[in-house]
Amino acid sequence: MRATLRILAPCGLLALASVTAPSCNVYDAALKEPFPRASGGGAGASGATTGSWGKGWWSKPGDKGCFSAGFPSDKDRPAPKAGKDRPPFFVAITKLRLGSQNEAGQEDGNAWMDIGFDLDGACTSSPTCGIDNDNAGCNQGSIPARIDGNDCRDNNFGRFEVFVAQTPEVGAKYRLNDTQFNCGLCAGYYNFLIRVSGYNGEQDDDDVRLDIYPSIGLETTTGIDCSTATQPSTLCWLSTDPFILDETGFAEPKTGDALPTAKVFDAHAYIKQGYIVATLPDDSSFWFPTEPADGVNTFPIRIQKAIVTGRVEKGQDGTIVVRDGVIAGRVKKDDVIGGFRQIGLCENEGQLYKTMVNYVSSNLDVLADGTNAPTSDCDALSVAVGFEGKEATASTTLGKATPLTECFNPFATGGMGGAAGAGGSSAGSAGAGG
Repeated sequence: MRATLRILAPCGLLALASVTAPSCNVYDAALKEPFPRASGGGAGASGATTGSWGKGWWSKPGDKGCFSAGFPSDKDRPAPKAGKDRPPFFVAITKLRLGSQNEAGQEDGNAWMDIGFDLDGACTSSPTCGIDNDNAGCNQGSIPARIDGNDCRDNNFGRFEVFVAQTPEVGAKYRLNDTQFNCGLCAGYYNFLIRVSGYNGEQDDDDVRLDIYPSIGLETTTGIDCSTATQPSTLCWLSTDPFILDETGFAEPKTGDALPTAKVFDAHAYIKQGYIVATLPDDSSFWFPTEPADGVNTFPIRIQKAIVTGRVEKGQDGTIVVRDGVIAGRVKKDDVIGGFRQIGLCENEGQLYKTMVNYVSSNLDVLADGTNAPTSDCDALSVAVGFEGKEATASTTLGKATPLTECFNPFATGGMGGAAGAGGSSAGSAGAGG
């Protein structure tokens, strides 16, 4: 059992399937063959870049003929299909791409450009467009630096992540580092477990359920010291290693053997051509529950109009894997600033805090409500996080994450005092950050 201050409680057997192993895993090795396996990662259309991470069957030529990564919607749902549903299964995240590193894990200031969707349908000076479009889904003001990524992707939060990673006063001081964050995922210090239920196991399924549960980590971590990590870790968790779910991510208290539904969910997701597509409730809170002892920091964000996609396959060892995953949406200005305050970056940092606030305020590129209104001032940052995942096991033990304290940096010498008396604010527990 992990030696932490987290509060633990037994959870019992799930009433999701007949399970006799000492865990809450419900994966059934009898999933029908062939399990969905996509033949390629991109859209393959003329004019498209070769990178994936958000391009699929939904991508096509868009604004002024520019190729658009686009995004899937409910209108793309496949027709109903008769067939027996397979038992539910869990997938946990093995890798995140936050924007400052390329697929090889190397620092790349342009990596954010290949992650995400064209959320607003407007191609704003995208490098792959070939023409200098200044149109956008909202009024971005006069600052010329705001541009779309490749294939018209909207991912200004990813570009902001490059700024954070390349600014030692922020990235190093607050432990916001992609390599260290992914090391923590590998070591099993924190995660999210995605439960898929009601799935027929085929390439297309018109109605499946997704529940996304934060996890405070493995019962037993790999013991890797991630605070000084400079290279990707290789000694990662196995699919049979049990993850402890965070009770604060449940939609209701647990009263029996059944696992409660999650606060972050889609009761009517679908799968098309092997890609799962889900939309999440507004104000879905994403924070990977971690503690100072893990040596890694995670950034809490609250997403509006969130879209989750990922290609579901069977891995070489026969277990389920997810590739080309994307979590995308819009983050309100105050929620981005609030996330920094929750990890300790506040007024007591003086000019650094002002620089962060000014950067966020000057780079808003979308409307939080999901609409397009070119004359309305933008009020949110577009966000896209790439991920990969694999089949995972949920523990029979539950826990509660230690909440964040506003304006306190646990990695600073002696900690940080709360600015203007602020403190005690909880991030909640359901998140994506690094």
